[in-house]
Amino acid sequence: MFYVSYLIDSLIYFPFTFLTFFVSQLSDVISGGATVFTRIGVRVTPVKGAAIFWYNLYRNGEGIIDTVHGACPVKIGSKWGKCRFKCSFSTSLSL
Repeated sequence: MFYVSYLIDSLIYFPFTFLTFFVSQLSDVISGGATVFTRIGVRVTPVKGAAIFWYNLYRNGEGIIDTVHGACPVKIGSKWGKCRFKCSFSTSLSL
């Protein structure tokens, strides 16, 4: 099993859009814990000191489907990371 996070889910439950993500790894993992981008077949194994960065939106504001990703469970060890992201908040009001 793995946890799947995707931009469209964020738009449904939160009043903001994740524009970019930057994830840095603070620990090594002995087994498991990879981040997998399912649409493009990329698997990033957590290595202490490494980082990944991606955009979630095109310039026109449309979501990038290739940013669909999941976090695989850690089998041995523990996974510590730091996530930084840039958001755009919705300010539309109807009066």
